[in-house]
Amino acid sequence: PLGDYRLELEATDNAGNWSTDTLNFTVIERQPYKLPINLGLNLVSLPADPADGSLTAIFAGELDIVTVVTYENATGVWLTATRGEDGTFTGDLTTIDAKHGYFMVSESALDLEVILVRESYFDAPPHIGVFKDWNLVPVTDVARRPAGTPTNASDYFANIDANVVFGYDSDINQLTRLSLDSESEAVLHVGSAYWVYANEPGIIVP
Repeated sequence: PLGDYRLELEATDNAGNWSTDTLNFTVIERQPYKLPINLGLNLVSLPADPADGSLTAIFAGELDIVTVVTYENATGVWLTATRGEDGTFTGDLTTIDAKHGYFMVSESALDLEVILVRESYFDAPPHIGVFKDWNLVPVTDVARRPAGTPTNASDYFANIDANVVFGYDSDINQLTRLSLDSESEAVLHVGSAYWVYANEPGIIVP
C-alpha cells in the first residue's frame, strides 16, 4: 500500500558476525506516461505496453477521444473503435499496445495519461515485425523518454530494408515524407507513429 515504511534488519553470517540496520522508504503512486493529443486527428504510439491495455482503462475520463484506429501490418486489415453516445467504445479494436501505431480523433487538446508496465531487467528487449508493403509502426523506446523526444530515423530503421517513411503532422493535417538518407539526419519522435514501406519482411529492433 502507499505510505511510509521502516524496515529493520538483523543479520548473522556463518562465522557468527552480527549486524543490524534500518531502511526507511516511501511507496508512492506510479506516475503515468503523458502522451499529448491535439485537437482533431493524431498519429501516435506508446513507448512501452500499458499496464492495462483495454480501451476502458486507457481512455478513462478522456471522453473527448472519440475514434481510435490502427492497421494490422501482417494482414492489411484496419481495426476501429468508435465512442457511442453512452461513452463506451464499440468496434473490432479493443486493446492498445506498444507494437502498433494509432490514429486518434480528439475533440480537444489534452494529455493522455497511461500507466505503463513495470520495467524489468528480465524482459527481452522489444521488437516490431514489418512485412513487405506498407506498415504502420510505433516508436518503441526502452528508456521511455517523454513524448516528442527525437530519435534518429536511420538508426531506428537500421535493421529493415526500407527507404520511404511518412509521418503525420497534425498542425497542418497532412502526411510528411522523411528521408532515410543518413546525411539528412531525419528524426522520429517518441510518442508518434509512422508509415513505413518495407521492401521485404524484417524486424525493427529499437
